[in-house]
Amino acid sequence: MVEFKRATLTDANELAKVKFSAWSTTYRGIYPDELIDKYDYEMHTEKFVKTINNTDIDLYCVYEDGEMVGFFSFGYNIREYKHFKIYLKQLYLVKKMQGKGVGRMIFDFIRQELRKKGEVDFFCNCNVYNTPSIKFYEKMGGVVTDTVINPEEDKSFHQVYIEFEV
Repeated sequence: MVEFKRATLTDANELAKVKFSAWSTTYRGIYPDELIDKYDYEMHTEKFVKTINNTDIDLYCVYEDGEMVGFFSFGYNIREYKHFKIYLKQLYLVKKMQGKGVGRMIFDFIRQELRKKGEVDFFCNCNVYNTPSIKFYEKMGGVVTDTVINPEEDKSFHQVYIEFEV
């Protein structure tokens, strides 16, 4: 059974581990191998602590049968883009959970939470070379509206922006 729980400070270390697991399967070949191989658990744990303490961001852990298998976060004032107030900051699932409908459950949950707050739309960005994620976001009703490619940056910085209705 899959369930979502709001992250607490005691989850920060496990969140960093899950992020590494998802990163290593999703971004190998997109991000430089050195970046993935030298993943800094302590730094990412500290980032999760900051996110958990930020009242403008909702961070949820995804559990299956008591095991953390993913996480997602969204909220206000995280990143500016057009008129949007809400940004889907992160959505990571470990490989074994992908393609099982959990992503759709996450989107249904996010939309329900945003409706309660009176919000009508939100956005995210995604690496332009992360084709499976872009296809997933489009399946969730997202529309790719902008692509940002800076030829002076490595390809890990190239992004698409995706807009959603609640």
